[in-house]
Amino acid sequence: MSRGLQVQMSYTFSKVLGSNNADTDAINAFGIDPRHYDCGPLNYDRTHVLSVTYTYILPRPGRALGNRKLGLMTDGWQVSGITRLQSGGPFTPGWTFVTGSTDMTGSHTQNAVISVLDPKAPPLQRFRPPDKYTFGNAGVGILRLPGLNNWDLSLYRNFKWTEKRTMQLRWETYNTFNHTQFSGISQQAKFQSATDWTQVDPLFLQPTSARAARTMQLGIRVNF
Repeated sequence: MSRGLQVQMSYTFSKVLGSNNADTDAINAFGIDPRHYDCGPLNYDRTHVLSVTYTYILPRPGRALGNRKLGLMTDGWQVSGITRLQSGGPFTPGWTFVTGSTDMTGSHTQNAVISVLDPKAPPLQRFRPPDKYTFGNAGVGILRLPGLNNWDLSLYRNFKWTEKRTMQLRWETYNTFNHTQFSGISQQAKFQSATDWTQVDPLFLQPTSARAARTMQLGIRVNF
């Protein structure tokens, strides 16, 4: 704490790779090298994670000027907060047909992954169905879910009655700026058929859920 201000920050840059997300997950059933077919960013991989906490005790002009009446309005205020910024998790889109079978591998046990038509195209125009009797060519975790951008801020007013008795008025806000933070998107493409690669699902790669909107709470804390 220096001049009423305290800041703590942690940042993580990471990459989590593997062939499956848990010990009990299965890999491909056809002897394909898992490092080639199954390996990629795991679903809990987060490239960037930043957390900042801060507390600022505002100046006390009433005390500095020796004015008790001014101090009743201006002294004892404190601002605190937590800011969290985080990359979204990886995923590979699924796929299905409007008409026709999706058993492209002929195995009845393992279906093919989606295929990439043009890796440089925008995500909505990037994919197509896999060819018959192939396993598809899309890698693992090639797209990302929305990330986290959250600010929780609190405003406190401290009152001191005696050396051992104090009171604090608390106004706490979560997602203070009411920033829309999508938590999920529609991950399955729907193609017309094996010969018609038209993607017909208007919700594909569109947000389907969001984290909590702004909430606030008021409280009084008494220490004795």
